[in-house]
Amino acid sequence: EPLWALSRRAQDTHLWLMPDFAFWSWDLPGLGPYDGVVSQIEKNEGEDGGWSRKVPTLFWRGKLPMAPKLRNELIAVTRGKEWSDVEPLVPYVVHAVEQSNYASAADQCNSMLIAHVEGDHQSLQPKPDCNC
Repeated sequence: EPLWALSRRAQDTHLWLMPDFAFWSWDLPGLGPYDGVVSQIEKNEGEDGGWSRKVPTLFWRGKLPMAPKLRNELIAVTRGKEWSDVEPLVPYVVHAVEQSNYASAADQCNSMLIAHVEGDHQSLQPKPDCNC
């Protein structure tokens, strides 16, 4: 079965490239071209993938009206956890930059884990025997 990915190496023929359409819809000043974002991520990651510098957190930002049940549940089960950097997106407003919790794609890669909450997922509630 094909797997969708945002990027791949030449030998990864089993991966089906799918562009990140969200990037093109972000209405943010200074976002820059996509290849510039990718170059910044590659620079930040370095040879070891930047793993030694990554923060041990789960990162997610998003708008609650899109998949509200799933996204609200994600926020509820991660609230107060020391490893959580999960928050609803506070929109970027030109005159209130300091109030936004927006993080660039390159900044998001500073976390060890990135949450992706789309599609038909099962409940995010931990299993009864989970120590999370």
